[in-house]
Amino acid sequence: MSIKVSGLRSLGNSKIRVSELHFQYVAPVFNDKFWPKRDMSVSNSPHVRFLKRYRDVGMDFNALWDTDYVRIMEYWNSIGFHNRDKNFIKGKIRRFLTLYRSMKKHGFLRAHRIQVLKKPFWITRYNGREKFLKGYEIWHGHHRASCCHILGISKMPCIILEDIKPGSEKCVRIDKKLTGVKNK
Repeated sequence: MSIKVSGLRSLGNSKIRVSELHFQYVAPVFNDKFWPKRDMSVSNSPHVRFLKRYRDVGMDFNALWDTDYVRIMEYWNSIGFHNRDKNFIKGKIRRFLTLYRSMKKHGFLRAHRIQVLKKPFWITRYNGREKFLKGYEIWHGHHRASCCHILGISKMPCIILEDIKPGSEKCVRIDKKLTGVKNK
């Protein structure tokens, strides 16, 4: 989906510390089970925990399946938000690990640039408070940011985006699907 369709505008490029990036706030999965201590930072993400498990057990699908990374995708599938059946999840795991191995071998390539929101959707579209979210929200590039964290890459090139359609209808539809409640 293009940034214009999503109601976003580019503010330019910048190298940002991975420690300043956080994942999106999504109420149904923002809980102590998936996000201990309510810390949405990349370093605390299910993606990073998944990669740590991979480093420990290798390509053992049973061990990799028993992770919050997979449980979140199973949750999305259970509520009908995107088709994330078992085959989809296996493909997602393979692509994630291929990206990780590529970045481990070749480093961070220019093509790996990610998109981040200067001010999180939780604030601009859901009238949330900044309490949990510090830094930039990752819009596109969660897997790349997680790989950078695990590989010790401290800064990554980012496209900084600004929300120009606060409270847009798209987010209202997504929020209703996830929670049954229209955003404020």
